[in-house]
Amino acid sequence: MKKEKAFTLVELLVVIAIIAVLLAILLPAVGRARKRARAVICMTNERAFTGVLQSYVQETGNMILGGGHNGPMALWDYQLLAGNGVTAKNYYTNGGDHGAKDRMRICPDTPTADTAVVGTASVQWNCNGSTPYGKSVGSYALNGWVYSPADINAKNMANMAGSRWSVPSVYDIKRRQGSADIPIFADATWHDFWPKETDAAPSNLQTPGPTSTSDNTLARAVMDRHSMAINVSFYDGHVETVKLANLWSVKWSANWVGTPVKKVR
Repeated sequence: MKKEKAFTLVELLVVIAIIAVLLAILLPAVGRARKRARAVICMTNERAFTGVLQSYVQETGNMILGGGHNGPMALWDYQLLAGNGVTAKNYYTNGGDHGAKDRMRICPDTPTADTAVVGTASVQWNCNGSTPYGKSVGSYALNGWVYSPADINAKNMANMAGSRWSVPSVYDIKRRQGSADIPIFADATWHDFWPKETDAAPSNLQTPGPTSTSDNTLARAVMDRHSMAINVSFYDGHVETVKLANLWSVKWSANWVGTPVKKVR
């Protein structure tokens, strides 16, 4: 009877070693691919929000009001997404329970919400204004320079030191439909901000400053969310992945002065 040939122990060990080497090579690539996929979902979310804003402006003829957290026009997502007399809390955030309707507001690289209100590079912001208007979580900020200039409130004006950074800086998006150079939404640690050229980069890119909700600087967006970059959507509907050092070259306000690339560690 012919004896069947079997693998020797050495041959089995060699096969196992080869498989281990292949896994060591492939797993980092798979991890990078998954991270890239999450970044693409994030870009899709921002593009969708920008489309909603475009529809709002076209249908109403108005710009978004920046009225704070506690009225019927509180929060940009309430104004853009609530309808038929239903509050944003129930219509869009499912009462903050992170249901299916929450997905568009959440970047996949920020899987959890923090009770500390202000977000981080990997944690959503959590805005708890007065009910029923203010309950909201998310991963993105609206560029404050596209709010209605007639509704820039006193708190925000106080943060815009100098006349250059007041009403003249606001974009008139009603007259500039589809402009490719107007930034609308960005990854951020709070739901809106008013960048200035003089804003400083934070020292901590995982938990960037400012941690206060009353400070509206560009630092809210300078964080290591997508491999030392964030996603920024523009009014023509395109989304760019912008390296942190290049964020000062984005024309955040209507009279933004070109600035050199800043050093961000």
